[in-house]
Amino acid sequence: MKNIFGILLAGLLCSSCTMGMKQSMKNISSNFGGLNREITVYNAYTGEKLYAYEGKAYISGDSKSGSITIVLEEGRKIDIIGANAIVISIEK
Repeated sequence: MKNIFGILLAGLLCSSCTMGMKQSMKNISSNFGGLNREITVYNAYTGEKLYAYEGKAYISGDSKSGSITIVLEEGRKIDIIGANAIVISIEK
């Protein structure tokens, strides 16, 4: 019984390490070239679609004021300032 419990515990620990490693690799990939994403920006009050993009992009949400910066593959940059927009980003 102890052996089965030990094997299950070891498997659980290894799988959680793998998930953490996958997340770290994804973060590195995003930081150095962006990820393929489908990004849509909506007006938070009216629901009107303001912008849509599909391709490689890096999203930075480091601002404490709710601002978001999206750097697109072709070098363009989108700054969303304040809370008047909803950004939906779906990773491809």
